[in-house]
Amino acid sequence: MKPYSSYKDSGIAWIGQIPSHWDVSRVASLYTENTSKNTDNEFAFAMRFNYGTLVDKNETGDVSDLKDTYSAYTKVKKNDVVINGLNLNYDFNSLRVAISPKDGIITSAYIIMTPRPGTNSTYYNYLFKSMDSRKIFHGMGTGIRLTLSFAELKKQALIIPPVDEQEAIVRFITEKSEKIDRYIAEQERLLATLDELRQAEIARAVTRGLNPDAPLRDSGIDWIGSIPAHWEKRRYKDILSSEDEKVGDNPITLLSLSKNGGIIIRDLSENKGKFPKDFATYKIVRPGNL
Repeated sequence: MKPYSSYKDSGIAWIGQIPSHWDVSRVASLYTENTSKNTDNEFAFAMRFNYGTLVDKNETGDVSDLKDTYSAYTKVKKNDVVINGLNLNYDFNSLRVAISPKDGIITSAYIIMTPRPGTNSTYYNYLFKSMDSRKIFHGMGTGIRLTLSFAELKKQALIIPPVDEQEAIVRFITEKSEKIDRYIAEQERLLATLDELRQAEIARAVTRGLNPDAPLRDSGIDWIGSIPAHWEKRRYKDILSSEDEKVGDNPITLLSLSKNGGIIIRDLSENKGKFPKDFATYKIVRPGNL
């Protein structure tokens, strides 16, 4: 990427210098707020946020039961930018900005913005995502829960490159993103292959031992097959016993079974998931227990 011939101060603290021929204007000059409700029930299926994208909500059960709920949702048009301006004092993993891939509906709790004619919404979606990643929205909002409204957002300044440059920037980001996605996919395939190799090595070691030349015999266990001839075979109950010691009044460290981490200490500070009134009936786990 070649540098531009000259730059100027954008007047926007988080952006800084911009090419001299770029303009600066308010959000209101690029977007209008979309508050069109689904009162006619034109759309029977809603969308939701999913890590910076909008996807189908896929409600289970009879969708007609959600008719009253969906009639209060806002109609969203393809290329509308949707921003989750709720609870700005929290950092959500779901990310706060997405561009709508199609016409549909979404909860009216979000800010929904329709691009004005001539606005490249894909470019500004990326720009809003940059604001999100830098936590710019966190300095906005009102009330105890810090909620952002379009009335406040529309006053914010945005940079405006020439249209042809916006299109070029979108193409550049698309190409780079596709390359990164391919690299990630390749690495994921490599990791999956290595994990399969690890599991195969573990399975071979625990069922055949470390001596590849040891004589074998049939174990009589279908999923194991042959084992070293000098190994024994016993029932679970001859090796393992059940532990049923309850917590009661004992102080405990709450553990959790994680898909990737095994047994981990459960984080109670985020208050996620369901908890009983007390842990008296929970079982105590000792080091080495399975």
